Formats: sequence, C-alpha cells, structure tokens
Amino acid sequence: LWWLFYHSPQQHPNLSQQELDLIREDNEPVLPKLPFFTSLASLCQNKKFYGIAIPAFLAEPAWAVFS
Repeated sequence: LWWLFYHSPQQHPNLSQQELDLIREDNEPVLPKLPFFTSLASLCQNKKFYGIAIPAFLAEPAWAVFS
C-alpha cells in the first residue's frame, strides 16, 4: 500500500530544495562495511546471538515434524 504514496526525493511535492540538497549530501552508508569474516567473528562472540540461535536450532526439528 505504501507504494501508492511513495515519491522519489526528486519528485516529492512537499520536499524543498534545501531538504533535497541535504539528502544528496548525506549519501554515505551509516554503518562501516566490514569484511564478512570480521563481522562473523564479532557475531560469534556475542552472547545474545547464542541466546537466539540455540533455541531456534533446537526448535526447528520440532516445527519440521509437526508441519
């Protein structure tokens, strides 16, 4: 439904030239791009990851059997 109201910044009717310039100048990604293995290593050191991954891994066979 959102695509009915979506306008690109260049075509948006309520966007001023100042706002458009601000959008264009801030075109850098917010997060730095990390190599895959660096981000994977940091993920494996996170306790919250294991708090989600282990229960999901153990529950998945049950969902496969009952569905």
